[in-house]
Parts: sequence; C-alpha cells; structure tokens
Amino acid sequence: MLRILERFSYGLMIFQGEPYLARTGSASLDVVPLVGPVRADDGVAFRYFDADGNETTTLGAIQTVEVTVRTASGARDPSGRLIGDSLSVVIHARN
Repeated sequence: MLRILERFSYGLMIFQGEPYLARTGSASLDVVPLVGPVRADDGVAFRYFDADGNETTTLGAIQTVEVTVRTASGARDPSGRLIGDSLSVVIHARN
C-alpha cells in the first residue's frame, strides 16, 4: 500500500481582495477559498483543546479543534445594523 500525504494550512486568507476561510497546501501555495467572504476582523477563529477539554496552545496536546466562521451580509436589520451569521464546528483528532 502506498500513502501520499499533503499538509494543508487553514486560516483567514485574502482571495480576489476578499477575506475567506481558505487553505494552502504543501504542494502549492495557491489560496483555495472554502467559505466566504467572511468578516475581516473576526471572520475565522480557531480554538484548540486537550484531552480534558481545556483550551491549549501546546501542539502535542491538541485533541479537539473548534472552528468558528462569521459572515456579514449586505442586508440590515430594522435598526440599520448589518445582519451576520456564524457557524462553529468541533473536530476531534483521529489518533
């Protein structure tokens, strides 16, 4: 059996002048947009947790990743504020 792996980096990246949740790969540095456009200031957030559910920044301790994406549409509510939406997903490490 032959396995080929490619590393990807995910984050808030600019694609055609707009902020997106996007990725780049180790084989190509081209930005691949996944979701967006998102809010430029806080449109993409990553939080990392250890096996006990405590937030961590220690790479070897990460067991779970929470990804939050926030968007803003051009629509406004009755008070004139932009209407936005958010989505969070929790990803559990396989190994």
